[in-house]
Amino acid sequence: FFYRPLLLCREYAAGSVGAPLAGRLGGYQHALPDVGHANSFLNVLMFENPQQYEPGSLSSKRRRELRIAEQEFVVRPIRDLNEFVSKAYSVYLDFYRRTGYEYKSERQDPEVFSRWAGEIFQHPKALVLGSFRQGNLSGICISQLVAGVLLYSTVFSNTESLRHHVTGLLLHKVREAAAGT
Repeated sequence: FFYRPLLLCREYAAGSVGAPLAGRLGGYQHALPDVGHANSFLNVLMFENPQQYEPGSLSSKRRRELRIAEQEFVVRPIRDLNEFVSKAYSVYLDFYRRTGYEYKSERQDPEVFSRWAGEIFQHPKALVLGSFRQGNLSGICISQLVAGVLLYSTVFSNTESLRHHVTGLLLHKVREAAAGT
């Protein structure tokens, strides 16, 4: 019973969004051109002019974390659904148990996880990156290109990999991909 447009960075005039019935029963949220009419706020991490990204523009702390991560992990696209399902499920369970993340808790079921993965791999503009440490999958980032915007939509990793800054490395790789398009 809650609705948001897919592109949170796009502004819509107050009253111009036609939310589905479920959203009208519960609620909906979108960016407004005039914040004077807002009754809530959106926090988004957005990088404008992605083609200008370079690691040298990061803070010294982030550059150091990136160097550490690059020594520990190999990041590559995962294009095979079966590889994703067989390797990412245990990483997802570790993430879920660590965080207590309740959204889509049914994905703890291997069959539901597999169906969700199938939906991801049906989209030709989905970018699925996996980080591998000593040959084992340790982190996943799923991004989608929608109307010229690369959405950094899903990230999860196992607990051990967080200590080695895997999520920062995955964000870096997505930013590099965006800079190259």
